[in-house]
Amino acid sequence: MAQREHDREDIMREASGLSRRVELEFAGPLTVVAGFGHHARFSVYVDQDPVYHFDADGRLRRAYVDGFLYRSHGDFLAQLSRQRSVGVTELVRSDLDGDHLHRFLDRMRDCCRRLHTAIIAADMHIVAQLPPDDVDLVGDVAQALERAAGLSVCQALAPAINKGRR
Repeated sequence: MAQREHDREDIMREASGLSRRVELEFAGPLTVVAGFGHHARFSVYVDQDPVYHFDADGRLRRAYVDGFLYRSHGDFLAQLSRQRSVGVTELVRSDLDGDHLHRFLDRMRDCCRRLHTAIIAADMHIVAQLPPDDVDLVGDVAQALERAAGLSVCQALAPAINKGRR
C-alpha cells in the first residue's frame, strides 16, 4: 500500500499507458487508480498492491499481489518471484492451479465486487481524471469491475500472454 501521498500521485501520473484513467478515493482512506488502455484493456491499482490488469472481456492478464507478479496462461496463473544474487536478478516461476488458483481468483473478484459496489453507491470521490471531460469514465470503470467480478473461475483467465512459454 502507498504510505506516502506522492506514491499515490505517482500511480496516476505513471499509468500513462491508460489513456482514460481516474483516481478515486474511498473510505479508509483507500486510493484506487483505474482506467483503460489499448484494445480496451482495463487496469485497477488498489493503492500500490494489489494491481490487476484485464483484457477487454474482463479476464485477468497480469497481476501484482502481495509483492508477487502473476501472468495468465489461460488455465492457470504463473507466479513470478524475484530472486536476487550478486549482480543478477532472476524470475522464479511457480504455477498456481487448483485450490490456490481458486483462492487467488476469489480474492480478485471480491476486490472488484467491493469497488464496484462502492462506486455504484457513490461512496467515493474523484481525485483526478484524464481526460477531465470524460463524463462516462467512472461508469465505464464500474462496468469493467462488474464484468471482472462476475466471471467464473473457468472464464476468469485471459489466454496465455506468451504462447511460447508454458
